Amino acid sequence: YAITTNVSGTDPLVSPFTINNTDIIQATGNTVFTTATNFTISGTGTFNTNGFTIDVNGVIGGTGNLTKSGSNTLTLTGANTY
Repeated sequence: YAITTNVSGTDPLVSPFTINNTDIIQATGNTVFTTATNFTISGTGTFNTNGFTIDVNGVIGGTGNLTKSGSNTLTLTGANTY
């Protein structure tokens, strides 16, 4: 089963945050993850912009796959290793 985590604002999650299986990070407002927030993807992780912007400046790592859904922009600027 998938777990949907709603996010909004600056660094709304505790780092490091693991996205398992088919989990979804879903914006409920414009969201910025600074370099202080890193993600590990195991399985297929989805960032759903849901009409808002999501900026990920931290590192996204792991062996999984990353997908983007929803309208608007997902920006990845970290030194990602996934």
